[in-house]
Amino acid sequence: MRKVFWFIVSVITLLMLTYNFRLGVEAFHDTNGYFGGDSVDYILVGASIAKTGKYGHLKSTPREIIADLNSGEFLKKQYEFGNYSTWRPPIWPAFLAIFFKLFPNALLMAHLVKFLLILGGAYLFFRTLILLKFSVSVSRIFAVFYLIHPTLQLYSRTFLSESFTYLIMTILLFYAVRTWQDSNKINVFMTGLTGGLVVLTHPYYLALPSVLIGLIFLINKFKVTNYFIAFPVLTFVIGFWVLRNQMIYPENGLFITSSTGAVMAKGWNAKVPELHNNVNGDLADEGLVLKPDDQMARLDEIERSELYQKRTKEFITENLNLIGPILIRKLKSAFNPIREISKPGLLQNLNELHRILILLIFIYALFRRKLDLLGVIALTIILSTIFITILTYSGLRFRSGQVPFEILLIALTLKELGLLNYIRTVKCSLACSFRKKMSPQK
Repeated sequence: MRKVFWFIVSVITLLMLTYNFRLGVEAFHDTNGYFGGDSVDYILVGASIAKTGKYGHLKSTPREIIADLNSGEFLKKQYEFGNYSTWRPPIWPAFLAIFFKLFPNALLMAHLVKFLLILGGAYLFFRTLILLKFSVSVSRIFAVFYLIHPTLQLYSRTFLSESFTYLIMTILLFYAVRTWQDSNKINVFMTGLTGGLVVLTHPYYLALPSVLIGLIFLINKFKVTNYFIAFPVLTFVIGFWVLRNQMIYPENGLFITSSTGAVMAKGWNAKVPELHNNVNGDLADEGLVLKPDDQMARLDEIERSELYQKRTKEFITENLNLIGPILIRKLKSAFNPIREISKPGLLQNLNELHRILILLIFIYALFRRKLDLLGVIALTIILSTIFITILTYSGLRFRSGQVPFEILLIALTLKELGLLNYIRTVKCSLACSFRKKMSPQK
């Protein structure tokens, strides 16, 4: 009976992943489709790295580059470098560049490896639960939930960085749990390393690794030398990219991506109380902070970013009466599990149920006043979300990478409340009933 159950679950899971894989492949083979948006831009940056070794864009059009990647012509052709860019974080396009440089059918191979990495992430999540003394059966159930989670299904179809962030966050979670149990130098080093990679995969998580490491060390009262391993490694990984940007743009300040100014402006302008919501990716319009005489046409992306940052700071200092309403609106939106504008679909509905459950777990974790692993992970997500929401904004899509942390929160909460034993009892009862029905009648 157990083997039959897991066979059926495996088949269903594989079918769901195959369906998503097919949708992703078809999306980038439709020659009449619109090749634009974030996912395409990651491909274009990856293509530039593969051909020139430079982080930026080639002079060819997106349609031409994608057609060449699909046909195998990309490996044969020569391309002219267009311009440097720091708009996107580096890890995901650099990873894509490996496949663009090695394989004729590059996009297909990148899709395939991406899904293999998702499977690897599920196994690592399974190992994380085993470390925490969950049973093998329960760990398998949550590993399947990891694979079929509606957030992963939504954002693993294209080349958005969210699915890769999902994986890197899982690696961070694995080493954070190991560090929680045993703060040897390898675990501490890997926690700092993967924390830095998380930030360079998705800067939305700028605060999460630092908060997580700080809370683990603070609560468990580890040796002070651990701080001098984890945080320097974390800083070095992020700082390596910041230093690269400084070398490319020596006259500008330190930054991770040139999108910093725009996302700050989107989260701080007069229309935020009215326009900000937790669904739209763009949220409020960043152009609202600009002055009438600002000229944008001849500015490069760094100059635009600096202008947005300057105008955002001016807006804050000149509109102190709006700080309260803006903060209330953004923080309320960040922790609201319900979609604030319509976004239909089964996966969206299931995602909403997940977020409602996580909000309840946050409330439970705060009221229990116990900083064990459950409390530390919950507080890490809460504090890092507050930080990034105040600095920029927080949409539901941008929090997709932290879902592995949230799934672990669900597992830990169910275990603490004793509900896993109840689930096991129901499962055994169903299995016994099935055996009785299948046994021959005398």
